[in-house]
Amino acid sequence: MAQEEFLKKLEPAIESASEGKLPLYCMDAAHFVWGTSLVMGLWCIVRMFMRTSSGRKRYNVLGAYNAITGKLLTVANESYINLASICEMLRLLRRSH
Repeated sequence: MAQEEFLKKLEPAIESASEGKLPLYCMDAAHFVWGTSLVMGLWCIVRMFMRTSSGRKRYNVLGAYNAITGKLLTVANESYINLASICEMLRLLRRSH
């Protein structure tokens, strides 16, 4: 129910974006861990997983996607998505428009 109310509030912005009056982006972050998990015997009756050391090293990607134009903007680093990363994304969005 809360999601439906949120979408109703977005309808005017989506309509304006569809008409080309304003850019509308969805922004989110993903955090990829350096490391793998090897699967041994995938087609066997019993699967065996062989863990590898991943440590705490991550590759972080902050993305902003324009659902109207399909344009994707990204900011990536190996430290953290923090205020500095968000400010960098906002500067990138400003330069794009």
